[in-house]
Amino acid sequence: MTKTKFPTKSETVGSYYNLSMKHLIISLSFFLFVFPTFAFPVPELNRQVTDLAQVLSQGTIEKLESTIKAHEEATSNQIAVLIVPSLEGEPIEDVSIQVTDKWKLGQASKDNGVLVLISINDRKMRIEVGSGLEGALTDLVSSRIVKQEMRPRFKQNDYDGGVTAAVNAIIGTINGEYSPSDSDVETNLKNNDPEEIVGGSIAGLVFLFISMSVSGFVGLVLTGVGAFVLLPALIWVFGETFGTILAFILFFIVLFLKRKIGNSGGWGDGGGYFGGGSSWSSGGSDWSSGDSWSGGGGDFSGGGSSGDW
Repeated sequence: MTKTKFPTKSETVGSYYNLSMKHLIISLSFFLFVFPTFAFPVPELNRQVTDLAQVLSQGTIEKLESTIKAHEEATSNQIAVLIVPSLEGEPIEDVSIQVTDKWKLGQASKDNGVLVLISINDRKMRIEVGSGLEGALTDLVSSRIVKQEMRPRFKQNDYDGGVTAAVNAIIGTINGEYSPSDSDVETNLKNNDPEEIVGGSIAGLVFLFISMSVSGFVGLVLTGVGAFVLLPALIWVFGETFGTILAFILFFIVLFLKRKIGNSGGWGDGGGYFGGGSSWSSGGSDWSSGDSWSGGGGDFSGGGSSGDW
């Protein structure tokens, strides 16, 4: 009679450990494949104008920095210019947020920073506005500055003139002194065909409706796709900043409703889709001293405008 050999406790634990590690490696590989992360190499902030593409003359850089410093001393607003050769394949809006997250322009208590980002090879530009200045430097005015001050000069390869005009217009707007013309002020989304906007809205609502009956990871993806497809319509109606905020709110509302009706699935026990209690600091409040210049801890919420030439 053959005696049955049962695995020892150590063998059982070892097998479970090996199986768990395999599952962990497979899961991590899946997420790395499905959600690739691309980090733009954000340079260190140590001056008001960072020209990595070397398209500005030294005289222009000195004049710009003098103008920006004077404005900062008078108002505490921080304006920075970053010119890069390439966006490394990323959308300029994403790169702009990565830069402002690291540089933290403006005071932490006021969020009064502005970033002018320009990519030479991609021929794209963006004005990113801190949440504390969005009332003065609105998305519409930012769009006017991009289209009326920067684009015409950049088309003629006049980068000195375009960046100078942009900085002067930004400061003039904040001070109530800049009055752009009313021509060519609408954003690309505003110029979209209304039928396309309606079609996108219907498609987004369909995705959201289907996601209500789908649980787990697939349901989460459908919810995100629905909110993303609806984004152009929300921006078309409410503007870039509020439209984006509403898209995020809609995304979380659908997740909340899915959880209420028992279809959320979740990622973890009782933790909803996004677990953890981590938080991040908005940075310190150090200001420039000597030849070194740094951000003061300001926050950005996506306000501003992008364009190309």
